[in-house]
Amino acid sequence: MNKLINFGKLTIKGTPVGLFSGATDAGTMYALGKFTNVDLDYRIYISSGLGMTVSFIGNYLWTFKHGTNPSSKKVKAIKFIINNLILTYIHIELVIFTINHINKLIEGNTTTNIFTKKDKDDKVSLTNVGEIMVKQVLAGLFYIINIFIMQYIF
Repeated sequence: MNKLINFGKLTIKGTPVGLFSGATDAGTMYALGKFTNVDLDYRIYISSGLGMTVSFIGNYLWTFKHGTNPSSKKVKAIKFIINNLILTYIHIELVIFTINHINKLIEGNTTTNIFTKKDKDDKVSLTNVGEIMVKQVLAGLFYIINIFIMQYIF
């Protein structure tokens, strides 16, 4: 029962870090989609990398207790990076798959809404904001998994 209570406390304490890293991720993805011609896959990888960096710094400084031993910091950093690279890769690939699947399902639609647009061939697909929403919904699931794992890293 104590582990469950501690997990709940860590989740609550880590929520601001998760929100800030998520905002960094979403803001980067939005800017890349709005102001560049960077392909969706690269936008997702770049924004996820920046979000992961913010997450590490925030979780290290705020969410988890840490000692002053420099070698301990290196070990934690390496464990964090490995964990996040694995989870981020799985998350990214799931996001790309989901967005592509949604785009295939809606490409024949004749109308659009605020989350969809028509391309030059009149095919409907998700807008930049729609893609970000898909990514952030899936990120919420991965956040819970990540917080559970990080309690053993930090």
